[in-house]
Amino acid sequence: MYYIKTFDAEDRLTGAEKIEVLVYVRWQESNGMLVRCTEEEAQGIIGADDNTVYLINGNLPHGEKEPYAEFITKEEYDQIVGEDPEDEDPEIPEGTDETEVLTRAELTEEVKGLKERNDFLEECLLEMSEIVYGGE
Repeated sequence: MYYIKTFDAEDRLTGAEKIEVLVYVRWQESNGMLVRCTEEEAQGIIGADDNTVYLINGNLPHGEKEPYAEFITKEEYDQIVGEDPEDEDPEIPEGTDETEVLTRAELTEEVKGLKERNDFLEECLLEMSEIVYGGE
């Protein structure tokens, strides 16, 4: 098992992944595509979703910044997965009071409660509909 921490093009930590089989890729200049390669030739790896490419050895030759990854230990992976970077530096919508901003964990609990209330109200409406319209 391999563990990586991932960053966006602006060098912000975006998460961590565990990958069972590493797939190395490099930029093939002749046709402008990424192709599989050996570890020695690698400029990037394929992420756990089998789709995302993360740089591992600097920028690609075309000079654009791309998401990148660094190899880490399982302990560091567990620590990152247990934390949520959005809790430390949340995106606050314009016009929102900062004291009203919830962590993702708080948001999850809030959504769960709202879903339960919504389900209850739907049941009430169905029962009321049966009483009102079922008697005809």
